[in-house]
Amino acid sequence: NIAYPLKYRVLFYLWDAAKHEQPYIRKIDLISKLGSNERSINRVLKDLLVREVIEQDRGILHILDEAIVQQEMALFE
Repeated sequence: NIAYPLKYRVLFYLWDAAKHEQPYIRKIDLISKLGSNERSINRVLKDLLVREVIEQDRGILHILDEAIVQQEMALFE
């Protein structure tokens, strides 16, 4: 898992949660699961928020477009 870039790991975590029918992910869980610092994860999340791939409300993340998540993950494989 550590061999992949942080963006891929964030995307994979979001995709995996959606695949297991968890439409909402707590940001704090994402940070603790990935073991990276919050600032770096926030940069990736901000990019996804601006492009409207995800939405965030009070620390809860929700995937808006799962197809884009899968497409971006494919770029790293």
